[in-house]
This record gives sequence, structure tokens and C-alpha cells, in this order.
Amino acid sequence: MLGEALKLLRLFAGMQQSDLAEKLSISKSYLCELEGGKKEFSLALLSKYSELFNIPVSTMLIFAERMDGEKLSERSRVHLAGHVLQFLCHLQPDLKPEDSSDELVEAERR
Repeated sequence: MLGEALKLLRLFAGMQQSDLAEKLSISKSYLCELEGGKKEFSLALLSKYSELFNIPVSTMLIFAERMDGEKLSERSRVHLAGHVLQFLCHLQPDLKPEDSSDELVEAERR
């Protein structure tokens, strides 16, 4: 699910929903619906994500597709997603994850 993949990207970057919503010029409730899979992402919004996180749209879509295709537990998916995002940070050194993100820690516990 694209929403879940982009939520993990937000969490890895240490951003709160309200902060990201402001940067994307959307409401926090709309972002919540996007991340929860209740709304679909537009290409324009994906482009904003791409610019904000400095990651190509194609990479975000591949990441989301990989998350959907695997039959892993939620905990395993979050753990693996963290490693994928760390790898992306090596490719994009200006993207720095927040290791102390409470939301990411909470997600990894599930």
C-alpha cells in the first residue's frame, strides 16, 4: 500500500503528520486518510513527496509495491522498511533519519 510506504518514509524522517501536512499544503486529516489507504494519492502530491524527501517517485512506488507483494508480519515489514530507507539515505545523503522518532519505535513494537 502506497499510503503505508509513505507513512514509513515520514516516520523514518522523524516527521509528525502535522509537520508533513503543512509542508505538503494539505490538512492533517487528509494526510491521515492517505496514509491509512482511505484516499488515493495524486501524481501532484507524489511529486511533492519526491521533492520534499529527495527520492524519485518511481522509487517510492517500487518500495510500496514491494511492501504489498510480501507476506510478512507487520513488525517484519516495518523493520525491513527501515533498512530500505537507510539504504536510500546512503544514496541521498541530505536525507537524515531521526533515530529517536517515537512513532517509528512504536511501529516497530507492533
